[in-house]
Amino acid sequence: MDAKKTVLFLINGFGIEAPKSFGIYNQSLMPNLDQISHECIFKSIFSSDEIAGLNKKQESNFESGYLAFSTFGHINRKTEVVSKSLSNGSFNTNPVFIEAISHAVNNQSRLHVFLPIGDRYTDDVFKQIRAFCKLCVASGLKEIFFHLFLGYNNNYNMQVALSVVKNFTYQITNQMSQVKVVAVASDRYIKNAPISDKKSLYRMLVSGVGEIWTDYTSTIETKYRQDQTDNNMVPFLVTRENIIRQNDSVFIFNYESNIAADYIDIIINSTNYFPVGKVPTNVRVTSLFRIQDVPLVHGAFEEVLPDKYFLEKIPESKKVLVIADKTRINYINNCLNGFRPTFPSNFSVIPLEFDKNRFAILTDYTIAYMEQGLYDLIIVDYSLYEEGKDKSMVDQLKRNMSDIDKCIGKVFNKAVEKDNTLIITSLYGLKQRLSLVELTQVNVNMSEKTPFIIMKNDIDRAEYNINPEASIADLGSLVYKELGISDTSRMLVSRKGQNRLLNILILVAVLIMAVLAYLYIFYM
Repeated sequence: MDAKKTVLFLINGFGIEAPKSFGIYNQSLMPNLDQISHECIFKSIFSSDEIAGLNKKQESNFESGYLAFSTFGHINRKTEVVSKSLSNGSFNTNPVFIEAISHAVNNQSRLHVFLPIGDRYTDDVFKQIRAFCKLCVASGLKEIFFHLFLGYNNNYNMQVALSVVKNFTYQITNQMSQVKVVAVASDRYIKNAPISDKKSLYRMLVSGVGEIWTDYTSTIETKYRQDQTDNNMVPFLVTRENIIRQNDSVFIFNYESNIAADYIDIIINSTNYFPVGKVPTNVRVTSLFRIQDVPLVHGAFEEVLPDKYFLEKIPESKKVLVIADKTRINYINNCLNGFRPTFPSNFSVIPLEFDKNRFAILTDYTIAYMEQGLYDLIIVDYSLYEEGKDKSMVDQLKRNMSDIDKCIGKVFNKAVEKDNTLIITSLYGLKQRLSLVELTQVNVNMSEKTPFIIMKNDIDRAEYNINPEASIADLGSLVYKELGISDTSRMLVSRKGQNRLLNILILVAVLIMAVLAYLYIFYM
């Protein structure tokens, strides 16, 4: 494939529906995508599980999808960093663990563990939580209070936390009497929450006044029946006593560095939010991983940078542009750059802030820069469905799909006109519970595989094969090839007959070696 201008059109959130999912995709809904997929090279590729560079049985989401693509599936997982410390024995001597525990022991107080919980928690994660609790108990702590924040899921708005919470009870609290669950809430109260929600939750945790449900597993089931989910569940307490008190220690068990950054500010700077004397003081806060831009909170582990990252091999002569929502673009940039602080000079971004019509605006910018022809690679990030911007209804999802399909048609026509390579795909699918009509819930599952299309004016669909085991981790290598960069990673797209020719060459080589061996033996 000769290098030419390339556009990577990402319909993030869109995928190939699972057989039992609600039948949301049809030809009339996305006619452009349907036509293009029949005319151009097309395949469904894996966007989840180990084949995409993720954990076993893990479905991709915004963060993991970009990590899998940007690191070619070589993700340096934080869980692996902690597991290594367990295996080499440094876990029990970690100075930040000792700091968190010693503060509580020396003040004869309690340790609070803020734990985001959901379907991302694998057996390795539970092993690490259990090891931390055992260390606390061995150090003499009598009270270890867990605050569970539901919604740490790949399955947004799905009711999946209950089974994980029951597993937590079985593996942790039932094994150690010193460990108790004292509060449960959705993660919206610590992640991107309005200040009013953070204040109300903190007031409840300090005063011990709020909903009291001692059997928290049955309470979660009850709230599910009330249409509360992992993402919006109203906070409740599991004990009537005051929770966070003077001289307590708070530990954030975070695998995402920013998951509690805003909420921590309320704990550290409580008097900025509440009257002096009404909040506990001398509360020590630490975390599992260092929290960005919060230097006062010590993290037990530092994030390990990926050893491979997308921008690494792109020469200065090749110019790259990313067009995306302002709220997403920093993370996208960091993924592409392997989370290195200094970006190459040939890398540019267009952060856009949307009130409405986000798909049309993204398309206008994309086509404008395609017309200019200044960039060798344009990556445009369409988010099919966004929390807080879209109604949780199937009809809204259908409208978004229809709008994106119009954008696909426009970008496709411009790619044909400018003789660009166009790659249409998604880095993650959508698994969500949405309303079809009032009081009716529908499970939409487009999370395991995503559509992959590549269009060039000088190639024919019949000429190429797509690796049947292809995944989003292979996209980086394909884009490299389109930019004329050599890469030894697994080939996603190959010309038909290449494997056959290779097999013939190998057979010829074997025959030659056999003849030479025969002649050597015969004449010796």
